[in-house]
Amino acid sequence: MLRLVCLALAAALTAALTAALTAGCTVADTGRPVSPEDIEEVIDDEPDGGSDAAAQDESARIAVCVDTGSQTRAGYRPCEDERRGYAWYFYAGDATVPAVGERADGGTYEDLGEDGLTKASPQGGPGAKTAIETPSEWVEVCVAKPSRRRVVNNFCEDRQGGYGWYYIAIDGRVPPVGGRADNGAFRFYGGDSYRARESGGDAADAAIGYEETVEE
Repeated sequence: MLRLVCLALAAALTAALTAALTAGCTVADTGRPVSPEDIEEVIDDEPDGGSDAAAQDESARIAVCVDTGSQTRAGYRPCEDERRGYAWYFYAGDATVPAVGERADGGTYEDLGEDGLTKASPQGGPGAKTAIETPSEWVEVCVAKPSRRRVVNNFCEDRQGGYGWYYIAIDGRVPPVGGRADNGAFRFYGGDSYRARESGGDAADAAIGYEETVEE
């Protein structure tokens, strides 16, 4: 009987000691282990903005007017009116464009047309960043060269020598037949173009088929 009591006491003491040791060494639960499936893989598949900008710069074409005698950049009016001694000179969008009065180098006289063509600010600068916006709507009149006296459209439609289309921005003014066209260009920069009434007037009113959108 005594032996049984001793065994019971020993078992009780062992249980108590085990509980005390366990309480002193408890490790906090940190949750279940993270499996590889729970880790979200972030993939940046967005295009690099710098690459897009560079591609746009390289595809742009910037036109300047050059005094062919001195090879210096001039204002645009002599080229737009096709004056002798001046010629269009073209730069890629990633080239450095000279300021008016500076020597024009690194470009080309090769004219590839109006697609993607822009003008450059007088200050020049790095590539496409110097490009300035040109109008997107024009009125075209037929004029005699080099006087820019307006004639009826048949002379240009029949491609008679000494005549050409002259483009005036939609916010400009169109001369009547017989009048002198100014502030336009023989070069078409792209966009929409309208023929003009022979009576001339404000370009928006003289443009045949043009309906100006009024924002309410």
